[in-house]
Amino acid sequence: MKLLSEQKSTLWILCAILVVAFLMRFAFLDRPDLTNDEALNAARAEVWFDFLGDDRQTTPVQWFETRQWWQSLSFHDHPPFGFAFEWVSVRVFGDSVMGLRLPFVAVGLLSIVGIFLLMRSLFNDERAGLCAAFFMALYPGAVWIFRLALFDGLVIFFIIASLYFFVRASQGNNRAWLWWGITLGLGVITKYTIFFIVPLFAILVVWKYRNAFKNKWLWYGIGTAVFITTPVVIYNIMMFKTRGHFDAALSSMVGMQPADFALIAGRAGSVAFRHLYLVWVKLTESFGWFMTTVGIVGIVTSIGLACKKRSQLVDLIVVVYVVLLEFTAPFLSTDKHFLTIWTPLLALAGGSILYRGWSYIRQPRLAMATIVVIAIIFYATSQSLYMSSAAGGYNALYRRVDALFKGAVPDLEVPLWKGAQVNTWQMQHEQVPAGFRRGGATRLNTTLVIMDQRIDWVPRFWISTRYATHHLLPVFLIKNFAEYLKAQNVEPVIFIDYGITDVYTIQMVAEPQNENEHNIVTALGQVRTIFKNDPRFKEERQEILEGPTGDDFIYVHHLIFQ
Repeated sequence: MKLLSEQKSTLWILCAILVVAFLMRFAFLDRPDLTNDEALNAARAEVWFDFLGDDRQTTPVQWFETRQWWQSLSFHDHPPFGFAFEWVSVRVFGDSVMGLRLPFVAVGLLSIVGIFLLMRSLFNDERAGLCAAFFMALYPGAVWIFRLALFDGLVIFFIIASLYFFVRASQGNNRAWLWWGITLGLGVITKYTIFFIVPLFAILVVWKYRNAFKNKWLWYGIGTAVFITTPVVIYNIMMFKTRGHFDAALSSMVGMQPADFALIAGRAGSVAFRHLYLVWVKLTESFGWFMTTVGIVGIVTSIGLACKKRSQLVDLIVVVYVVLLEFTAPFLSTDKHFLTIWTPLLALAGGSILYRGWSYIRQPRLAMATIVVIAIIFYATSQSLYMSSAAGGYNALYRRVDALFKGAVPDLEVPLWKGAQVNTWQMQHEQVPAGFRRGGATRLNTTLVIMDQRIDWVPRFWISTRYATHHLLPVFLIKNFAEYLKAQNVEPVIFIDYGITDVYTIQMVAEPQNENEHNIVTALGQVRTIFKNDPRFKEERQEILEGPTGDDFIYVHHLIFQ
């Protein structure tokens, strides 16, 4: 079977679907602000250092005085592959919001090709593949997840890829068992939510392909998958041996609530679905009713065919997939991105119902017109087409701070986080210039940044971790800046003595809402006053960063010194 198609018409339609899918996922990609997990994962991935700087969610670099031989095999809250994927991404595309998300758009397009190949193999008909690709391209859950740098998108891809190679192997392609093991293993070391798919394969082999147990290639595939997962197995064994619990993700899945992960203890659970109606309600709330309904109708159809013993392999996959997800749901968080694990299932079921409907319509043009009408209805009814996080305006702030520090290394001491491992790592890393873009010249930093405490914690973490923690560059929240000065028993202008020529205060435009916020704004003003009273002060400039609707959002006060 040719990889894609020998028919030019199929290739043209598939290309058109991919173009539409790309535009939907790429348009305004860097406009929405980073989400929580995007910032938390990418900030650590780009330097391969598992440190959050929070005593409520600690990591091995804080538990042990010296680096343990096993701690770099994984991360405390996720397996390592997603971090490795982003580690490469930031070096190729840069550590901007666009650079982080663009590779996940590419994974989304590969997932559409994968679902095309899978459905074509299941029905031995390219029209089935096109129907599934069409559904995957338009489904709002797929649009949303592949517009974000979240590991769930990688999980979706590996689910589809492992299903495809399993089907190809069951059709007699022995070497596909090896690729099945590779994709399944990579999925497991991306995110543990893919665990549910393992019993699906076991059930299908026992149910339909018992002779496969005599095939050495099946065991090669199993061995390959086990070998690929070795790093997280070792990591969790050593973590349990030294700390009495598994990593944060696995601990939450098995009911552990260790004090090391107090911030996220007990977060999992409460997604249990009692029947498909509740699934439909939850998914429609998150990803719109129209395409979700098409997918649920496809699931119900597959269940009905299975009950009447008229099912095909695709129906068995759908039924087992649904049952296993129902068992898995209580172990997952209620966050929306966990719901996207239903996406491959909905694409299979939705693609199946579209294909079966197409098969009943004998006139090809009428069938194509029906699909176009479905697409128009989807577009008109979906309120979730570009459901990324809110576009608050912080991405403009990221770009502004990036311009200040790009290529810089520190020229003065900044406070080090307590803990020998963190200190050692920082001292080794401090001479690495900020940013990962090609051609960035190393230079001594001459900039100090002081930020408003009212800025949302995600952009605060993204900025301070990338520059203060990773590169020892002077980025402070106003509260931390005051604490640092108090501990050093010095005035703010001491930074000018150490070669700082540019001081930036970043302040929210919004008026203070309470006494605490008023004190923050007052403190920022007092710091600027102290700096401006210094005889070396030259001039002050003010920039205004606009929000997504064009309103004033952030003041950037730039104090220049001689």
